[in-house]
Amino acid sequence: MAEVVRSMDIRAGLEDMLRDELAASEQFRNGSGSILRHLLRNDDRSMFSDEVIARVRGILRDLATQLLTAAQPGAGNSEPGNVAEGAIDGLVMSFVEIPALLSHVHAITLEWQLADQLATRIALDAVLSPLLQARIASPNPDQSGVAMLLLTAQARFMQVVRRMEYPVCELPGDLFHLVLLSLRAHGAHDHSTDAVAATAETALRTRYDERRTRLALLEQVLAGMGAEASGALVLKTAGVALFLTALALGSRQDRDEAAFSTTDSQIGKLTLLIAACGLKGEALIGQLAALHPDFDLPDGLDTIRPDTAAGILAEVAARTDR
Repeated sequence: MAEVVRSMDIRAGLEDMLRDELAASEQFRNGSGSILRHLLRNDDRSMFSDEVIARVRGILRDLATQLLTAAQPGAGNSEPGNVAEGAIDGLVMSFVEIPALLSHVHAITLEWQLADQLATRIALDAVLSPLLQARIASPNPDQSGVAMLLLTAQARFMQVVRRMEYPVCELPGDLFHLVLLSLRAHGAHDHSTDAVAATAETALRTRYDERRTRLALLEQVLAGMGAEASGALVLKTAGVALFLTALALGSRQDRDEAAFSTTDSQIGKLTLLIAACGLKGEALIGQLAALHPDFDLPDGLDTIRPDTAAGILAEVAARTDR
C-alpha cells in the first residue's frame, strides 16, 4: 500500500512539474516574437544563436526580394539583383510586424537546423528517411506518387534554407495571403507601382497551390498511412519533417509549435506533446533521448498518460489565451 501511495505522489509531483514547466515555456514563446522582432531590427543577437537569426533574416529578405522582383515592370525579364535594397528593407520590416509569419520562418529554420544536426550526429538522412523510402516503395501508385513529390519538396527545402531562401509559394495559405497584402500596402503610395504590384499578386495567386506545398505533402503522406501513421512518431525512422507533422497532428497542436518544442528550453512541452500522441513508457523516453541525448530525464516520465498530457496542454493553453 505504501508503495502505491509513493507512486501516486511521484506521478502527481511530475505532472505538477510538467504543468509549471509548460506554463513557463508558453510565457517564453509568447514573448519570443517581440524579442525576435527586436533582434531583426538590430544587431543584438545575444538571446538567440547567430545561425538562427541570420537564417530568419535571410529568409525574410528572400521572400521580400521574390515579391518585389515579381512586382517590377516587365517582371518576366527582371533579376533579383535589380531590386533596390531600400525597397527590400522596407518590405522586410513590414514582414517583421506579422507575428505568424515571423514565428513560421523561425520554426522552419529550427526544423532545418535539427535535421542538419541529426544527419551529422546519428546519420539520419534529412531528405530520404527510412519511412519515406518505404512510402515511395508502396504498391499503391497514388501513395508512392505523393511520397515522390515529398522527396523532391524535402530536398528543395534543405537546399533553400541552407542558402537562407524560401519559395514564397511554399508558405501556408494564410501566410501567403498576408505577405501579398504587405506587397500591396508597400506599393499603395504610388499608383504605377500599385498597379504592377496588383498584377504580380494576381499572377502569384494563380500559380499558388497549397496542396503541393511541402507541409501539405507531409500531411498527405501520413494520411495515406492510415492507422500506421503512428510509426512517424519514431524520430529515427520517420525523419524530422514527418516526425514534426505527426507530432502536431497527434497532439492537435500547431506544427510550428511542435518545431519549437524540440529546442533545449522546451523539453517539458515536448514530453507532453509526445505523450498526448499516445506514446508512453520506453517509446516516449526513446524520442526524448533521440532529441536530447545529454539531458538527464527525471524519473517517472514513462508514467505520463495521454489523457493527462492532453489535459495539461489544454489547461495551460486556456490560461495563456486569457
